[in-house]
Amino acid sequence: MSFSIRSMQTQFSLRRPGSPNDALGGEAKRRRKAYSCTDCRRRKLKCDRAFPSCGRCSKAGNAETCVYSFMPDEADVQNASDPGQKVAVDSALHVSSRGPDMSFRAPDTTITSKLIEQDCRIQALESQVRLLEFSLNHASRLDESLIKRGQSPPHYENGLSTESEVKDQETMFFRGKGFKTQFFGASGPAIEMVHFSELQSFMTSAHPMKDTPQSNTSHLHAVRRILKRKERGLFNAPGDPSRMFDLLPTKAETDYLVRLYLDQFENAYRVLHIPTFRTEYCELWNDPQQARPCFLAILLLVLAITRPCSTIHELLFVGESSVARFKAVQWAATVEQWLESQSYKHATLEVFQIRCLLFMVKQLNIIKRKQLWSASRELANIGLTAGLHRNPNLLKDKTSPFDKEMRARLWATMVELELQASINRGFASSLANIASDCPAPLNIHDEDFHPHSTELPKSKPPHQYTRTSYLHLSQQTVHLRIALTTRINDTFTSTSFEEVLRTEEKINTCLNNIPEWPEDQIHESDRPHSRTTQALLDIQLRLFVAMFHAPFARQANSSTRYRYSRSTCLDSSSIILDYHERFLSESNFSLCLPRSDVIRAAGTICHNLFLSNTTQTSRLTPTTNAMIKQVEKALELQEQCIMRIGQGMHQYYTLSAALGVLKSAMFPKDGVDHRKEAVDRSVTLYNTILTTQDPNYVPPGADDLGEITKLNGITAEGTQSGFDVSAPLISGALELPTLQYDDLTSMWATDDFWNLGINGF
Repeated sequence: MSFSIRSMQTQFSLRRPGSPNDALGGEAKRRRKAYSCTDCRRRKLKCDRAFPSCGRCSKAGNAETCVYSFMPDEADVQNASDPGQKVAVDSALHVSSRGPDMSFRAPDTTITSKLIEQDCRIQALESQVRLLEFSLNHASRLDESLIKRGQSPPHYENGLSTESEVKDQETMFFRGKGFKTQFFGASGPAIEMVHFSELQSFMTSAHPMKDTPQSNTSHLHAVRRILKRKERGLFNAPGDPSRMFDLLPTKAETDYLVRLYLDQFENAYRVLHIPTFRTEYCELWNDPQQARPCFLAILLLVLAITRPCSTIHELLFVGESSVARFKAVQWAATVEQWLESQSYKHATLEVFQIRCLLFMVKQLNIIKRKQLWSASRELANIGLTAGLHRNPNLLKDKTSPFDKEMRARLWATMVELELQASINRGFASSLANIASDCPAPLNIHDEDFHPHSTELPKSKPPHQYTRTSYLHLSQQTVHLRIALTTRINDTFTSTSFEEVLRTEEKINTCLNNIPEWPEDQIHESDRPHSRTTQALLDIQLRLFVAMFHAPFARQANSSTRYRYSRSTCLDSSSIILDYHERFLSESNFSLCLPRSDVIRAAGTICHNLFLSNTTQTSRLTPTTNAMIKQVEKALELQEQCIMRIGQGMHQYYTLSAALGVLKSAMFPKDGVDHRKEAVDRSVTLYNTILTTQDPNYVPPGADDLGEITKLNGITAEGTQSGFDVSAPLISGALELPTLQYDDLTSMWATDDFWNLGINGF
C-alpha cells in the first residue's frame, strides 16, 4: 500500500501544473494539446480517445459526461504522430462538424490546466442540462402524482425513463385490513421475494391435489393453540422471585450453557464483566441461599440464550415449538416479572445488563416477533433516559472508572441491538437524530480492570484482539450504518446509481479497515472469538452493499450499466453465506440464530440468478452451479435453525420455492421434478417436527396436561392410541391448497407458516 501511494505521489508531482504565478514569472512554455477526455485527464488515467465517448467512460457508465476540451483543425491531423492520436483527431473533426455543443475548444491563450478543466466541466454540465430539458419536454408521460406529493419526478434519458433515480417498485410488506395491519420496510430480510413474482405461479402449481388428510395435522394445531395460550398466560402471571434458583438445571448442564454463552456471545455484545460474573457464579453453588436475585436473573437469561444452541440436548418439540424454546420462554418470563417489580429510581448495573440480555433472549428465540422492533426502541430509550449516550466523564467523580467503561459497553450494545432490529423491520433507526458523545468501549481485556480500579488502562491498538474488539471497532462505522438504514428505508427519496457507487466506495473503505488478527498472535482460547468478530464486522457492512445495489440489479436486463449491480449483489450474498456456513459447521449458532442474513442472501442469489438466466444463452455455468449449491446449503442451515427453536418454517418454504423457480427456469424439461423437490423438502422437515414430539414434556404454566395429552393421543400409561409417532404423517407429494400471492407476501409478517390458515399444512 505504501509503495503504491508513493508511486502515485511521484506521478502527481511530475504532472502537477504550475501555479498561475508561474505564467507571470518567466517565458511561457508551449503546451501540448490534450487529446484525452476531461474525466481521464482529471483522474490521471490513460484514455483511448475514442469518440463520442472513450472506452473507460463507457465502461464506467459515464458515456454521457465524456467530453473533450479541444477543437482540432486540419493541421492537427497532419501533425499527429501517434496513430491513436490521429484517429482521435479525425473523430473529433467529424464530431465537431455536427454542431458546437458536442465538443469544446480550449482557449487560445495560455492558462493553467485547472482553469481549463473547470471551464470544460461547466460546459459539460450545461450540455447535460440542455439534454435533460429536451428529454423531459419530449417524454411520453410524466408521473404527476409524484409532483403532487412533493416528490421529484423520474429522470428521463433520451426520452425514456431510467432506474437511475427512481425505484422500479416500492419495496415493502403491507398487509392486513382495518387496523389489523403490519408493515415491513425495504431493508427486511425477505424483501427480495416481493419482486420475485414468478413464485406465485410456482407455488400455485406445486400442489397436485387438495384432499389432504385433516386427521394427520389437526392435533398439532390444537396443541399449538393451547401452548400459545399458556405462553401468553405465563408472561402475564404474577412472578415469584424465589423460584428463580429452582428453575436452574443441574450444575453440569448450567456449567455447559454458561461456557457456551461466554464462548459464542460475549465476544460480540459485551454485557457482562467476565471475571466478576465468574466469581459470583462460583459463590452461587457454594452457598445458594446467599445468591442475589439480580444475579439469578442474569444467569437464567444466559441459559435462555444458549439453550437452543446446545449440542448435548436432544432436539424435541411440543407442537411446532422446540422444548428448548419453551424453557427459554419460561426463564425469560420469570425474569421479566421480577424486573417489573424493581425500582427505576434505584437502578444498578445489573438492571441494565438484565434488560440487554432479556432482549437478546426474545430476539434469538423469536418471542413476540412482531414486538421485537418496538422492544429494541424501548431498550434504547431506557439507555437514553439514563444518559448512557453521554460521555460518562461529565459525571466527574460520581462514577467509578469501572462503571464508566461498563456504561460505554452497554450503550454500544443497545445501539447495535436497536440498529439490527430496525434493519430487520425495515425502519430507520430511532437513534438517527440522537446526539451522542459516549466514547467507544476501550479495546481492553476484562482482566485489565475490576470494580475497584482507580483508573482504566489504555486502549490497545485495533490490531491487537480483545473480547471488546467488536464493539470498539463497530462504533467507528455505527453512524454510517445508521445513515444507510435511514436512507434505504426512506420511501419518498430516490437514490441514483452514482450515489450507490459512492456509498459502496465508503463501505469498501470501512471493510478494508477491518484488521486481520493472525492466529499465531492470539491466545489459543481467543482464536474462535476473533473469527466471529471479524465475520460480524464484515457482514454488518456488506449487507448494505447488496441492499443498495438490489434495485438496479433488477434492471440489469434492460440496461447493461446495471450489470455491475447484479454482480455485486451476487458476490456480497455469496460471501455472507460462506461466513454462516463456516460457523454452523463448527456448531456455532451465535450468528445464524439472532440474525436473518441467510434468508436475505439466499433469496437475493435466487432472484438475481433467475433474472440473469432470462438473457443468457448458457443455462449453467460453473459460477452459477456453485451459487445454486450455496442456496441448497443455505436451506440446510435454515433447517438447523428451525430444529433449534421451531420457528421460521414460512421462510424455509418460501426459499425452497424460490430455488425451485430458479432450477425450473434453467432446466425447463425437469420443471415437474424441481417443483416436487421443493415441496418434498418442506414435507420432510414438517414430518421431522411431527415425529419428534415430546409426549412427557409439561410446557411452562400448563396445569392441564391432560388436555394436551388427550389431543396428542397419549394415554395415562404413556402410550399412544391411534397415533403412530414413527410413521410419517404425510406421505408422498405434499398436497397443498392453492396459495394466493397476498399470502405469499405476508409470510414474513406472520409468526409461523401454519398461521396462514392453510388447511392440511
